[in-house]
Amino acid sequence: MAKKDYYLVLGVPKTATADEIKRAYRKLARKYHPDVSTEPDAEAKIKEVNEAYDVLSNPEKKQAYDQYGHAGEQMRQQQHQQQAYGAYGQFTSMDDIFEAFFRASGAQQQQQRQGQGQNYQQRQQYQYQQRRSNPFSFIIQIFIWSFILRLIFSFFFI
Repeated sequence: MAKKDYYLVLGVPKTATADEIKRAYRKLARKYHPDVSTEPDAEAKIKEVNEAYDVLSNPEKKQAYDQYGHAGEQMRQQQHQQQAYGAYGQFTSMDDIFEAFFRASGAQQQQQRQGQGQNYQQRQQYQYQQRRSNPFSFIIQIFIWSFILRLIFSFFFI
């Protein structure tokens, strides 16, 4: 069912001010309110009037409606969802969520591995250069490790 033009529903011109829209809404709300009206389709009409007033009384919604018609409300809602939820608004099921997390973590791990690989190679080169420049450093390391091991064994076996 095609929706009616909100300006026609309220009976105001497109150049109507906020006060004129409010007066027209109140007049129609009194006329079609279910407690007051005796018309058989009063409930449907009051819903239509409320919807029209909801759009035309809100400056953002009114601007979107004036620019795009009824599709403007849908576009405005989609923009709101994108702003509110960002990339997470696209999840429709738990599968989508798990896929997004594991895909993201896999990509991060791959980037980290690539970065670590480069860092690892640089560290290895640096250590190799240090050993070549100071041959006694290896001997000193052996003495230090042997001292640490003796302390550990003497602590546990005495």
